[in-house]
Amino acid sequence: MDEQTEVRRRRRPAEVQQILGEFLNSGMSQDQFCRSHGICRSTLYRYLGKRRRQEESTPATQFVPVEVVDVHRSSLRRSTGLAVLLENGRKVEVGTGFDAGTLQRLLSVLERV
Repeated sequence: MDEQTEVRRRRRPAEVQQILGEFLNSGMSQDQFCRSHGICRSTLYRYLGKRRRQEESTPATQFVPVEVVDVHRSSLRRSTGLAVLLENGRKVEVGTGFDAGTLQRLLSVLERV
């Protein structure tokens, strides 16, 4: 191997994350960051692209407020139905054997009102 040949090594995931973190916090352009850290632009592009694809494929966790109701006071205590309290204060209760399609249409209408 002569002196002109550069040996490429694979970075560990922790190293890639460190590079990405440094870039994202640097405030530098991609070109500036790559020059100052001795990284090829294509390498940084590849790291950023992989990170973006991972974020897109990972579903965002979304929390929904839930109210716990005392079963003894609930009108559903005699059934195994469901109750949904909408953000606007409306409450929808369904019993066992309900038609899911009808419920979905009802909720769609209520959310528009």
